[in-house]
Amino acid sequence: MIDFIVLHKESYQVSRTPPAIVRIQQDGALQTAAPPSKNLGKLLKWTVHTLEIFWWGEDYCGSADVDPEDVESPLWSARVEYSNGEIQDMESANGLPGHVLELLAALAELFE
Repeated sequence: MIDFIVLHKESYQVSRTPPAIVRIQQDGALQTAAPPSKNLGKLLKWTVHTLEIFWWGEDYCGSADVDPEDVESPLWSARVEYSNGEIQDMESANGLPGHVLELLAALAELFE
């Protein structure tokens, strides 16, 4: 499962079981898309293998030695729960990298 939260508090939750994508808008409105399992699997594989979401914590998130009081509110955050039980939490206030924007565009497209 991927929880992905971006600018203005819009968030997406992608779940393989059951296959669903939920968009939660800033005003709290929920929208759900239920793509075929095959398409959802492709989206998740693309996110892992092409966008390399597993590296985002190292590539796009700030240094671990930053004083928490100096940290701005994050522009985006992601929580990934892998099938092996591993959980990865990432967030950054340092802009929206290309891969983050690509994932956001792909998710938003499912609701158009």
